Amino acid sequence: MAEQEKIIEKSTAESAATSAAAATKRKWLWRGIALGITAIIIAVIVAVVVVVVKRNQREANVDASINPTDRGQSSEDQSTISRIGDLHALSKYANLTLMETMQDDDLYGNPNQKLYVIGDIHGSLNEFNQLVSRLQYNHDAGDRIILAGDLIMRGPDSVGVIRRAKELKALCVRGNHDDKVVRMKTYMRTFNNIIPAKGIIPEGAPVIDPLEFDNYHMEVAQNMTDADYEYLANCPMILAIPVLQALFVHGGVNPYRKLEDQQPFTVMNVRTIEEDLGATKEKTGEEWSDIWNLSQENNNSTFPPEYRKIYYGHAAGNGLQLKNYTFGVDTGCVYGRQLTALEVKSGQLTQVKCQEYYKN
Repeated sequence: MAEQEKIIEKSTAESAATSAAAATKRKWLWRGIALGITAIIIAVIVAVVVVVVKRNQREANVDASINPTDRGQSSEDQSTISRIGDLHALSKYANLTLMETMQDDDLYGNPNQKLYVIGDIHGSLNEFNQLVSRLQYNHDAGDRIILAGDLIMRGPDSVGVIRRAKELKALCVRGNHDDKVVRMKTYMRTFNNIIPAKGIIPEGAPVIDPLEFDNYHMEVAQNMTDADYEYLANCPMILAIPVLQALFVHGGVNPYRKLEDQQPFTVMNVRTIEEDLGATKEKTGEEWSDIWNLSQENNNSTFPPEYRKIYYGHAAGNGLQLKNYTFGVDTGCVYGRQLTALEVKSGQLTQVKCQEYYKN
């Protein structure tokens, strides 16, 4: 009997030990599972934070400083960035430099260095190349080109024009069509090229010209490389050359507003000023350029005195418009008319005939 009790006690002890070991294993198993889940949660949080930070960095590019070499400019083309403008309707995807001021007076003030402003190219690459050849343009010798916006759309090779402009180290300002493509491409880059088939792009502001995902500008945005995008996005709203008393824009300005109160949409789209002194892209009011010229002649401009002349594109319907203080150089190349280069210092014109790619 005693022997049986010993056997039972031994069995009970072994069973207890086995149970304790199993409990310890389970305890460590659950600890391991808990640690694994914790690690996964931390990894997910880190990944989300990285994505959010990168997205915020991209969306915070409005009015970003520009390195002159981003557009292939030489080191002599030193520039500064100024914060100006009424930005309440600016898209968070605009990635827009508001104003770039060229400070190299020795270069831009030298009458022997050619400075050409070229009207809207609209993807007309062949004509662009013909015009540059006719100018005998030589960047290394000090020549400079400023493109008056709308490098792209409507013509046959928008991306080709961007790449050629970069090769030429051409300066530029942003046009209304350029702006649409930049906003679309910025959205694509922010969301890893995932774009809905339809709907309006949520741009975070009451933009004046909301864009739909299936807008025809999307094709060019999809075909651009990052380098193409960087060049086009770096074209400022306004390019200023104080030594020439000159501003370069795409559409124009509202002469009744100060420089610091100009709206980006106005600068890229304006055609006329209505009776309420508001700017419009329609042809329903008085030409903004007429108002500007009158204000300069009467010395009552709202702009700083160092800026009296404005060079612009956009107004193909008006053709070449050379006045005392405003110089419109969009001569409707994409509509089968001409592509124009105006040498700013001498006033000399150079033009090439264009093939019709788009019916207005």
